[in-house]
Amino acid sequence: MRIAMVAHTDAPWTPRYGRYLIARGHDVRVFSFCPDELDGLDTVFVGRLPYRPLHDKKPFVLHAPRVRRLLRAFAPDVVFAPYLISNGLCAALTAPAPLVVSARGSDVLRPAGTMQLAGVVRQTLVRAITTRATLVHAVSEPLREALRDHGVPAGKIRVFPIGVDTAAFKPRDEGATGDEARPLHIVCTRRHAPVYRNHVIVEALGRLRDAGIDFTATFVGGGHLLDERRAQVAALGLAERVELTGFVPHARIAAELARADIYVSASRSDGTSSSLMEALASGVFPVVSDIAANRPWVQHETSALLFGVDDVDGLTEALGRALQDPALRAAALPINRARVVADADEATNMRALEALLEDAVGGP
Repeated sequence: MRIAMVAHTDAPWTPRYGRYLIARGHDVRVFSFCPDELDGLDTVFVGRLPYRPLHDKKPFVLHAPRVRRLLRAFAPDVVFAPYLISNGLCAALTAPAPLVVSARGSDVLRPAGTMQLAGVVRQTLVRAITTRATLVHAVSEPLREALRDHGVPAGKIRVFPIGVDTAAFKPRDEGATGDEARPLHIVCTRRHAPVYRNHVIVEALGRLRDAGIDFTATFVGGGHLLDERRAQVAALGLAERVELTGFVPHARIAAELARADIYVSASRSDGTSSSLMEALASGVFPVVSDIAANRPWVQHETSALLFGVDDVDGLTEALGRALQDPALRAAALPINRARVVADADEATNMRALEALLEDAVGGP
């Protein structure tokens, strides 16, 4: 198949989808509103500079005539647009072939605290884009239900997460942890963006330090709020305990998880979090926000500890317990690893994506 991906090149799923499909023998070209290039992928920048990832949706409409011309010149068999109300919007306006859109989380779900008008606009966009699409992919069951609530027919929706390379993300070997006298290590692999609420985590780490609890922590990832988080870490006097790496290649994430004991995410919204799946596969104990996206994958007090969104007290308590309860951490490891292997294996789910695109080409 000739596959046109309308997808941000700085999104974690774009290189994984694109490289898999190329390895399967498909001709893939990525049309991106982000200027970053990807090794091994034919990419075309269709946006404008400076790149403003949180800007409004106007570029996805204003640049539609150019994208339409480029797509027609490529002559794809199918157009695939991950992230529904940005790339999906542009693809719905321009696709010259069957269209598959992919709902990832906050592109469909209405985050808590947003205005009602914004919710109405989002619902209108979702309905228009999914009506144009041949098939709709969702990365979680809660997203399937949200799409149904938006009026998307059940028969049009396919559900599976991006998945995890369970050979690369695996528990570290016993005895390979190094100095057992070291402080336990906390890791967060979420970008520094508003939806991930990393400032809540930093605040909780400060309270743990004030309570005399020993730990180290690393935030792995970039994002436009990175400098703000660095300033917060410095202001709280946490620089000797907390590292902020900035952007790192995805290939480094497995190594960062391998040296961690506890994974933390304070996200207020998600689809199926690949970040969480990677932590579960790696045997890192999860302390995560109590949101619909996380509940199908972990159980409070058994395989994880959950806390309310933006609840600094709850997060501080959960992290403190996780740090001080080795039996809880050890019991969760085999449960979480088995869960990911059963339902979020990357090889299985990539084959499902390829089949989805083939179904779109052969469908109405």
